Amino acid sequence: MIGRHLAVLEYASLIRTRRESRYKFHDLTTEPLERIVTRWLKPDVPETGE
Repeated sequence: MIGRHLAVLEYASLIRTRRESRYKFHDLTTEPLERIVTRWLKPDVPETGE
C-alpha cells in the first residue's frame, strides 16, 4: 500500500527515489511545492511557462 503512494508521489515529481545496494531511499523534492505556495500567496503574478 505504501509503495503505491510513493509511486504516485514520484510520478508527480514530489519525491526522488535512489537505490544504494539493497536499500531504497525517497527524498522530498520541494520545488513543485514552492511554486504552488508562490501561486497562492501572489495570485496576480503571471506564471512562467515551464
